Amino acid sequence: RHGIVIGHPGEQVGGMTLPETDKPLLRIIANPANPAYKLLLIVGKNDTALRMAAWRLTRGNFAPQTATLDVESQTIPVGKAYDAPRWIPTDRPVRLSELLRKDQSPTVSGVWHEPLRIAFRAAPDLYLWDGETIPLQVGYRFPSESWINEDKSLLSVTLNGTFLNNLAMNKQGPLEKVWRHLGGDARQERFTIPLAPYLIYGDNQLSMYFNVVPKDDVPCSVLLNNNIKSRITDDSWIDLSKTRHFSLLPNLSYFVGASFPFSRLADYSQTTLMLPADPSETQVATLLNLAARSGNATGTALANNRVVLGMPTGGADLQSLRERDVLAVTALDQQAFN
Repeated sequence: RHGIVIGHPGEQVGGMTLPETDKPLLRIIANPANPAYKLLLIVGKNDTALRMAAWRLTRGNFAPQTATLDVESQTIPVGKAYDAPRWIPTDRPVRLSELLRKDQSPTVSGVWHEPLRIAFRAAPDLYLWDGETIPLQVGYRFPSESWINEDKSLLSVTLNGTFLNNLAMNKQGPLEKVWRHLGGDARQERFTIPLAPYLIYGDNQLSMYFNVVPKDDVPCSVLLNNNIKSRITDDSWIDLSKTRHFSLLPNLSYFVGASFPFSRLADYSQTTLMLPADPSETQVATLLNLAARSGNATGTALANNRVVLGMPTGGADLQSLRERDVLAVTALDQQAFN
């Protein structure tokens, strides 16, 4: 099978000798046990070199057909609190267009269509004082066809399965209604929805559906026309700049959804990962899976964490336990950890 081998130059791993190198090295080779599969070698002469090689691997941007790369010496940047690339910024309004996937469009076609679903992640400890809300401005355009029932057509907005509002196609004030009956344009093109802070999770999905209702006498052939377009405009945004970071811990839901509070610094530069002195394969796999879940939640790899095997009795490892957050993988019968 495919595999990843991590070690020092000249080290024997599974009957294979890792290549000699002065620089951190990344290399893909055929698996000696079965050439149909590949091995990724991560080689460095010390822990610092191995960390550099692994960090370079997470950066990507390799030339096509690259099989070997000597990694140049580099300083791995230390993260800042709440700088996870996948977490929505809280220092400015964020346009909904920024949150769309590359394959998504803010425009939908036809009378019947899938809702426009916009996924975004946020720090799970966002907090507001009682009575304060998070503004969500939705700019939208319905089609202009004459066969649309403008009184019944609505834009339905939900967040994480919670209904927020039905936004009317036209403005609803009495003067606007008179103006529309006189032939004027009374279209409502934007609306601000106040969001209670508890509606924002670590992992969120905003859903918007244009419920285009035809007039009663419209022929079916018109309804099957997919050329009509409804769209969310670029002046749509959500603004979390008034939120604060405050929460009561521990909170297991934060950890499950966003690896929080360890992911507060997404590179885990404030976290020590602990394993037993002689960890089992399952325990190592569990730790790697936790690291992968955190990377998926934040959009960045664990680059500055510390790993400790066994309960330290002194030195830098013991000091790191006193100064850092600790995430330990253990078993119930290992009393030193429990």
